[in-house]
Amino acid sequence: MELKNLKNLKIIWRTFLFYLLIFQFLFLITHNKIFLFILLSFILIGILFPNFPEYLYQFGFFVGEINTKFILFLIFYFIICPISFIRKFIKRKFVGKEETFWEKIDFKIEKENFEKMG
Repeated sequence: MELKNLKNLKIIWRTFLFYLLIFQFLFLITHNKIFLFILLSFILIGILFPNFPEYLYQFGFFVGEINTKFILFLIFYFIICPISFIRKFIKRKFVGKEETFWEKIDFKIEKENFEKMG
């Protein structure tokens, strides 16, 4: 993804400033010093490393890719697989033998069956 165009940079900086405002608001409400520390460290990082929001944005894409695959893994193995096993167990327990469309054919294999025709 190209981050050098002006529109993307504006979006990144607006997001960065939005989080600064959130931490400032949380500090003003709770007077918890951890929010003040996070706020000051974001401001200091923003002053010392002006490209930091771009790197943070790229890191967000990276974490999003990993997180998506991890969530799909959890959904499959902890929701879909147990439901499948429970369904098979219930079906086997209550339904019993199911009828099949396969028919047994008495067929004797002989040498003539494997010869080419014509």
